[in-house]
Amino acid sequence: MTSIQQVDWAQLLLAFLHDPIDKALDIKGHESRAARYASTALDQSIGREEIKQTTGLADQLAPIAERLPMPTAGKHGERAVSPVNGKLSIRHPVSGQVDEIACESNDEVKVCRVISGIVASLETPKQRFLALWRLLPERLGREFGEWIIRLPADTRIPDHSLINHADITAGLWASRQQGAQGGAYLSFAIGPVQAFIEAARSVRDLWTGSAILSWLAFQAMEPVIDRFGPTAFVYPLLRGNALMDLWLRKHAGIGHILPKPGTDTCKCPSLPHRFAAIIPRGPDGKTADQLARQCEEAVREGWRGLAETVRAKLEPTFGELCGDWDRLWCKQIDDFFDIRTSVVPERLLDDNGIARLIGGRCFDEVWPDATAIRSLSTRIPPGDRPGYAQDTAGRWQAQMDYSARVMESNRTIRHVPFSREVTDRAHRAPAKCSLFGSWEQMGPAELSEARRFWEVASDRLRMNGVRLRKGEKFCAAALTKRFAGPAFLVGEFCLGPGNLRFPDTATVSAENWLKKAGIDPDKIRNEHEKRWNGRWLHGADDDDQVPERIEARIKDASNKFGKPPSYYAILKMDGDDIGGWLRGDNAPKLKNVLHPRIESYYREIGGPEIEAALDARRPVGPSLHAAISAALGHFASCSAPGIVRRYRGTVIYSGGDDLLALLPASHAAACADELRLAYRQGGDGSDGMGKKATISAGIAYVHYMEDLRLALQAAREAESGAKKAGKDIIRLHFMRRSGEHAGALLPWSRVGWFTELTELFGTRASNRWAYKLRSELPVLAGENMPGGAVSAEIRRIGNRIDDQCWRNHAAPRRPGDLIADWWSDYREADDSRDTSVPEALRDFVTLCQGAAFVARGRDG
Repeated sequence: MTSIQQVDWAQLLLAFLHDPIDKALDIKGHESRAARYASTALDQSIGREEIKQTTGLADQLAPIAERLPMPTAGKHGERAVSPVNGKLSIRHPVSGQVDEIACESNDEVKVCRVISGIVASLETPKQRFLALWRLLPERLGREFGEWIIRLPADTRIPDHSLINHADITAGLWASRQQGAQGGAYLSFAIGPVQAFIEAARSVRDLWTGSAILSWLAFQAMEPVIDRFGPTAFVYPLLRGNALMDLWLRKHAGIGHILPKPGTDTCKCPSLPHRFAAIIPRGPDGKTADQLARQCEEAVREGWRGLAETVRAKLEPTFGELCGDWDRLWCKQIDDFFDIRTSVVPERLLDDNGIARLIGGRCFDEVWPDATAIRSLSTRIPPGDRPGYAQDTAGRWQAQMDYSARVMESNRTIRHVPFSREVTDRAHRAPAKCSLFGSWEQMGPAELSEARRFWEVASDRLRMNGVRLRKGEKFCAAALTKRFAGPAFLVGEFCLGPGNLRFPDTATVSAENWLKKAGIDPDKIRNEHEKRWNGRWLHGADDDDQVPERIEARIKDASNKFGKPPSYYAILKMDGDDIGGWLRGDNAPKLKNVLHPRIESYYREIGGPEIEAALDARRPVGPSLHAAISAALGHFASCSAPGIVRRYRGTVIYSGGDDLLALLPASHAAACADELRLAYRQGGDGSDGMGKKATISAGIAYVHYMEDLRLALQAAREAESGAKKAGKDIIRLHFMRRSGEHAGALLPWSRVGWFTELTELFGTRASNRWAYKLRSELPVLAGENMPGGAVSAEIRRIGNRIDDQCWRNHAAPRRPGDLIADWWSDYREADDSRDTSVPEALRDFVTLCQGAAFVARGRDG
């Protein structure tokens, strides 16, 4: 950087601590406490004025970006808001839902002790800032309870925490340091994402593609982190992310106080492929432009370095077979990823200027809600007005909206990979890669030589259990992806070679059966030279004969528990309208985020302008963006991996608002439902996205021998079908090996029923009635069939069931009455989607048959 070097880390620490986390407990004395906490953090005397002088501009900018028109506290504090009887009212940052937290009185000594415990062994201000940013919320929550990290930054508008406010104040301060000449919005994205991840032949391939993209995204973040700290990022939040923690341990010198992330956390790729940050603009925008180029180059260097490490590992085997096997390597690697950045200077984004840039005439026209809220500043009586302007509501939201539009416009310019000229001796282009079909494979160009090259390579090449399969012929990117795990990622993710074992699809299918049978693949690997193949459960594999002892154990278990299941589930989830939440389209109304005392104040003033403002949507500010980012980050890094693991599944990626996982078929729907609850409710001191946020899911039930790319496509289409059906629902797709495919919508409220029905069929309860219903669909699903007649026929068919399992389950009712009630409940849950009775009935019957299919777990 030529114009701005690294921040002054001591001053950045003061910006982070400018408001004490317990400010809401005693607002009058908060400045003195902030000074004492800062003194403890830096181990030197810090006065109130020094904090004000250092962080004054940022402390003004953060509220300006966040601020809504507010009256003063009043001469006697009549409009001040503080805890009452040990309780404080707060609002959910996204939904506006009211909550009350029970809080203790402030304990300055205890807070100082926590701060001191974090920084005592650290020497530099940079180390102290990074350690406090990462550990202070966690340690305070452990010492006091979760309530302390939920305390609001502003008790009058209690919809964002002081931690969120501290993060954004530090980020704004770093972007406004001396010489910055204002801030700039930096956006970054890397692609292709879906195509890179889903080009896979195994579960390990899937995970590796996701892990590479997360790691590359973090490489792009490193130049920003190293110069301006992690608080520069608006999205995603990095606190608690495994890659961030590993960087802090390796590069920040705080590894002795920051525990290494657990293996399961490290194995869960949870960084999205894009980010947004606020950075210094610098003279003529040079600082921001240089930093954007450094982010791009960091990705390219990281990808080249990863690929070069893999190539060096392959050279002894491949080089012996063909001297110039890698002649296309560098060009393919350099041209593979599409990396985009955009920089938008903040000073160019005044209110009306932004409106005109996106096609409006003025700010009032484009953002009427923010305009209505701004009008409150003129309705406050002069004697109640603070001494600063209050007409900035919505500016941050508008600036971020424009920045996102610039980035999306930038990405519409298609990345065209290089097209190689035919220059080899045989005047022939090599055949195409069997994983990335538009790229040429490595090795000889002549077909017979290429065939021999890959046959020998697949026999010889082994890298900690990773190999090439017969018939695979890869380009540079495919080889890098296949062998990146053992060659490179184990070190970057602090994993051992054994940690990169992933169950094959046959093992995923049989996870529950294996547990019941007492067969542990990990133990078998230790007993049989690290060998385990899930296909052993279904007989000999073409390339891998079942060891006799294992074969005997499988046969014994099959006699006791039946044959192992051969179908598994691919779960794909995606948060609904995340862009709308970030833009404020779905924000709560102002009256739903104000403290009742402030709402009453405005209502006493009265008038149509007041009512219009109170009914307007609350503009999204930086702290609310931080709150959304925190909710998504906690779900991605903490909640989702643990939930999937409890259901004996494997997370492929968990990026915050999207997730891909492989699960035993019988567990998939219940796991999806628990993930949905965690997405909305949060946990461990973190707010979720709130009760108004929704998430859609697709589940594909596929045979373990199904081509993984087709299976992933089915899950993706199921999730897309859920979105098209109105969102906030699951779509199940049953891919029978026989070729019969069927799909149906399952409302979230009926997941428990589907799980219950699956369990019932698992007791060998008869499913003939479901097939009888299917055979009568042409009549029952007729357009003129009365709803009562449909229910009556379902009841009649069900009451003919002659099965003890059904009689026990339905008692004291008859089976037909129970099934008819299920149909009625399903229809009621589906009513909001305006689906016709025939459509709903087809889905209901498909789900009934699907539950039997999932319970059986096998064909036939």
